[in-house]
Amino acid sequence: MNMQTEFKIGNYVFDFRKRTLALGADVRKLTTREAELLLIFCENMGELVERSFILKKLWGYDDFFNARSMDVFITKLRKYLAGDANVQLANVRGKGYRLITEKEA
Repeated sequence: MNMQTEFKIGNYVFDFRKRTLALGADVRKLTTREAELLLIFCENMGELVERSFILKKLWGYDDFFNARSMDVFITKLRKYLAGDANVQLANVRGKGYRLITEKEA
């Protein structure tokens, strides 16, 4: 089974296998958890990804403490993606998140 491991997110290139997020020559190394989370968003680009799905897939449990941990990772990813104004990790209140680029907005 060939899983896609490289994704274009606006002007960014995300390489899941290498755990890197590149914007031109600026390459950021991601933690395993950051890369796993970004992979979920890339595989579901433009679509709603429910919080409970992410929590169960990455942490195994959908509880308050894991949810707070996930919020920290979401904040980090938003900061990393801030270099391209056309990329947004949008909160869908009470549901989850959507990774969108200008063309999908």
